Order: sequence, then C-alpha cells, then structure tokens
Amino acid sequence: MKKLIRLPLQHSSERNDFEPLKQIVDISKMVEGHVYCVHVQNEDSNTVSTLAQSNSWSNYFKEHNVDFVILDKKGTIEETINTYISQNNIDVLAMVKRNRNFFDRLIRSSLTNKMTLHSEIPIFVFHEHKD
Repeated sequence: MKKLIRLPLQHSSERNDFEPLKQIVDISKMVEGHVYCVHVQNEDSNTVSTLAQSNSWSNYFKEHNVDFVILDKKGTIEETINTYISQNNIDVLAMVKRNRNFFDRLIRSSLTNKMTLHSEIPIFVFHEHKD
C-alpha cells in the first residue's frame, strides 16, 4: 500500500511562491504524493488576485497532483491551517519563510515560526526566492 503524502503549501498570491511550489511538487512526485496549495483569505486579501494566481498555477501544474484551496480565515491563520490539516489528514506541511526587513520582524511575528511551535506534523520550510 502506497502512502499518500499531502503537502499543503501556504501561499501568498502577492509573493513569489512559484519556485518553492515547483520544488515541493518534485518532492511529492517521488513519493506519489498530492499537494494542496492553501491560501488563507483574510480581510486584507485580494480575492481576484488570489483566484487569478491559483488559476494560472493550476494550469501550469495540471499534469501533477496539485489542488489549490482557498480557506476563509477562522480565528488566527495558524488555527485555520491546523484545522485544515486535521480535517484533511495532511501528513506534511510545507511553508515559505519570508525575507523580511528588520522593522517588519520587530512589528510582526513569523507565521512559519508560529507553525513550527504549534504544528503536530513535520514541516518543510522553503526560503522565499528574490526576484
């Protein structure tokens, strides 16, 4: 029996997550896994941009086991992601660590750091590619 590895990649349509997504798709092919590219929609999210980006990436990855999921934020982003993980029997979480400046790091905490503290499954962390 083959184990299905489900890897949600938390993505932001405003950032360049395409290269990390290609990497995680390559990894998932090695284990015959399935990738769920997850975006948590909050009050600041641009729905049109998110749908356009997901549609574009969906066309690019149409030959692979990749689905794009947009979730409404319920509670915190971490709670929304953890709920999705538990409800969908996700085995591994993949996230992109953002390149942030000093002041941004002082003001806002890292979602990746929060997830590493509160996740009950392994996490792959990819670094954001600079344009």
